Amino acid sequence: MKLVIGANGRVGSRLVKELVAMGEPVRAFVRDKAKAQAGLDAQGAIAVGELGDVDSLLAAMTDVDGLFLCSPVHPDQVALQNQVIDIAVQSGRPRVVKLSGLATYLDSFVNSGKWHAQTEAHLAASGLPYTCLHPYFFMQNLAFQLPRIRSTGKLFSAVTEAPIAMVDADDIAAVTAKLLCDASLHLGETLPLTTDRAYSYEEIAERMSQAFELPIVFTPQTQAEVAENLRKAGQPDWHVEILLQFNQAFNQGLGATPHPAVAEILSRPARTLEQFLKAVEQETEGQNPFPS
Repeated sequence: MKLVIGANGRVGSRLVKELVAMGEPVRAFVRDKAKAQAGLDAQGAIAVGELGDVDSLLAAMTDVDGLFLCSPVHPDQVALQNQVIDIAVQSGRPRVVKLSGLATYLDSFVNSGKWHAQTEAHLAASGLPYTCLHPYFFMQNLAFQLPRIRSTGKLFSAVTEAPIAMVDADDIAAVTAKLLCDASLHLGETLPLTTDRAYSYEEIAERMSQAFELPIVFTPQTQAEVAENLRKAGQPDWHVEILLQFNQAFNQGLGATPHPAVAEILSRPARTLEQFLKAVEQETEGQNPFPS
């Protein structure tokens, strides 16, 4: 049984479908049962609970030999994720694949990177078999800007020059499924997950112009402008701080280096930005998404 913690998230939901398609027994650990049911069939089960609820975690880990650990970034995430690891030690010692992210190291100036690193250290000390995954930037993050791009023809970011080696969330899920199903792969390793090249936002705007057949220009933002927009959208201060730290990390080039792990593990090239943008355009085909 493979337990997917965070099964309603962007990667977790894709991972559930990937494992089901492979014929693997899956248990989705979620707070919202109805949302999880759409991704499961007769091969899947749903465990409802909270990371802070020890009893629900203990029940979910029954007969589990593979565990995907992912939860939303939050100031309490170290205590919550470390507790999951402690319970896993007591519950059959499953293979763990932990999803971390950008700038994950113990003295990181990115708060979420520091938190991820603390849990990775706890995981390494636990004696559990594990692999840690470090995607720098999901291609799907670009989709959040699509409504504004469609109305303005502008792509905004405070990452002004440094390129970013992105990755598609589908590839993260596919890599995770392989690791969970083959316990011999990359044990004790940390794997950056990227496509085969890095793109600046200027280049991303050019690729969008080609994919959408509409002139799109990159418009740099200041950190102050980003912070103001995030606060207007209702983001809490701790989250605004982290998103600004992400921009700082990208501008320092911390997400600029491509890594071959996706292609090596999947025995195929990682999905390219061009392929992702084409798929996004197909999903909106016939909807006249851009102003003429």
